[in-house]
Amino acid sequence: MEIRFSRIYVIIHLFVVLALFVSPFIFFNVYADNTQNEWKITIPDGASDQDTVQGFYPNELPVLVGDVIVWENKDNVNHSITSGLPQNPDHSGLFFNLGEIKPGESISYELKNSDFSAFYYFCEIHPWMTGKFFFSNLEMSQSETDMPIILEKQTYSYGEEISVSGQVHKDFGGTKYSTLVYDQNNVLVDFSNGIFDSSGSYLQTIEAKGAKWEMNGNYQIKLVYAVPSKVVATNFQFSNNFIVNENSQVVPDWIKNVGNYWCNDQIDDSEFINAVQYLIKIKVIELKNTVSDTFSDQVPEWVKNNACWWSDDKIPDIDFIFGMEYLVNIGTIRV
Repeated sequence: MEIRFSRIYVIIHLFVVLALFVSPFIFFNVYADNTQNEWKITIPDGASDQDTVQGFYPNELPVLVGDVIVWENKDNVNHSITSGLPQNPDHSGLFFNLGEIKPGESISYELKNSDFSAFYYFCEIHPWMTGKFFFSNLEMSQSETDMPIILEKQTYSYGEEISVSGQVHKDFGGTKYSTLVYDQNNVLVDFSNGIFDSSGSYLQTIEAKGAKWEMNGNYQIKLVYAVPSKVVATNFQFSNNFIVNENSQVVPDWIKNVGNYWCNDQIDDSEFINAVQYLIKIKVIELKNTVSDTFSDQVPEWVKNNACWWSDDKIPDIDFIFGMEYLVNIGTIRV
């Protein structure tokens, strides 16, 4: 993305300001257990091919009653969304049957109250395409083994790899499992899927890095497996050494002016991105945790919301820094 210097200098001279930020941690609050979440599931191009590894992405989601699921069809053929599994036709459509989704279109569904802890859905047109929802606030289960979750240590710092292993009953060998990590505010910061080996053992590596890993304190790892879903959990302490004093000034205060411009639609998304990109390049804004080999021309809506909060002093500078890193890592800002 090229920087339009003439525009930027106009903004600089017009308030000494260039570009604002975006703050990140609020984005991850969409995973909090006390909010209504909207989840997007993509049907990728080529999903209708039976040899496609995954027809729905992601194909498993931790959800709550009241969450909204949006399926977006990026394939070049029609698909359909129906609760159930093709192997159990008597239960097909028991919860919902949303009908067809044409290429380029999307369809949504709000999860209703259910006595079930998890349920599947599939495409009736291409029945090998399946997905699964499970409720992330499931009550803890009694494990069949003594070591369902094992951590190498009880305290981790930002940037470390957390090795999670364990063993469940061998009857679950070859089946899928999910690991979920929550911070002390019960916000989901990591979600991964895996498959138990034939003995029911597993090994999962979690990288404690990125905008979502911002909170110091007591974290919890949940292991979700089986149908109906079983849940076991363990805790660990996490320290984000990057946060020394969340109220310390790490971004020049004048940059908040651009936040107000963008928040009030006085400048558009591209001007905001170009300005921030320039400030990063000249090291007015310094980022530490950025790695990106992707490209995106989209600015998430939560970014603009956070810009308003940050420019109004409702969230600290450190959240602005994490937000900038997030935009670089998804390729919206190119540096």
